[in-house]
Amino acid sequence: MTIIETPCAECGKSVRVKPYLMKRLKRHFCDWQCLAAYRQHTVMYWPPRKRVQVICAICGTTFSRTPSTVRQTNLCGYNCWMKWMAGRGKPGSSNPSWRGGHPYYRGPNWRRQRTKAMSRDGHRCLRCGHQFGLRVHHIRPFSLFEDYREANALDNLRTLCNKCHGVEEAAFWKANPTLWNTFSHLIPAPIACARCGRDFIPGSGAAKICWACKTTICRHCGKTFTSRKARPAVYCSRKCRNDHVRVKPHKCLGCGKEFTPRFNKRQYCSVHCHNINVNPRRRFFAKQRLAAQLSNPTEADT
Repeated sequence: MTIIETPCAECGKSVRVKPYLMKRLKRHFCDWQCLAAYRQHTVMYWPPRKRVQVICAICGTTFSRTPSTVRQTNLCGYNCWMKWMAGRGKPGSSNPSWRGGHPYYRGPNWRRQRTKAMSRDGHRCLRCGHQFGLRVHHIRPFSLFEDYREANALDNLRTLCNKCHGVEEAAFWKANPTLWNTFSHLIPAPIACARCGRDFIPGSGAAKICWACKTTICRHCGKTFTSRKARPAVYCSRKCRNDHVRVKPHKCLGCGKEFTPRFNKRQYCSVHCHNINVNPRRRFFAKQRLAAQLSNPTEADT
């Protein structure tokens, strides 16, 4: 076989190449290192991407982007994105759930008391029994105490998961509405429900539907339940939905035998019953054959 020697496109050394590769490729390299070095300073297969200069909407820094990634609001990094996201919501006193806030520092003994409370409760939520996402909850909020020792007493601490912690907090403030006046916050103003139009006090900044509209009756079991979804819920659980949608047994229109079809619209137990009852000629000859068997079974068999 004929071998052709040609110089390497990067280092210039002699490279032995087969004739068909000389026709197929324009450049040849002695090894992968030379190919990688050539690609670093030369664009081989595609032209460089065009980039445009944009200004960050938060800090005003100028940076470059490809034209396809330019948006109405351009952000230079994660920190600016976090500031932009915080400004989109309702932070602080503008949120309906705001109750004045509290300092994150809960006294020098907080970590020790928190560990004792979780060990006492077996590292398990006392409300639902979950073992993940645990938090230590103050039965009476920390902000209502003047001394951190009283607030962090073990009698005032409970281990709860994230979901149960929010439920317990909401239940406490609902049962003690007079304590709201101890904070310098704005009581949430009532808004109109997006479904029924009645005024209600929202529990969060994203609430658009009142609790009366979220409460409905399950179509399968008839139990009253509350759904937090924006779309009206029909079933209280996935089990009720599957049981309600599951195909139930019914009688065949041809032979009258009870069977469970694969689909609800199926009316015959078999293809034979379907052909006999749908096709009038087959139905006619089937009736004749049956009458002949009943009148003279011996002749019908022969």
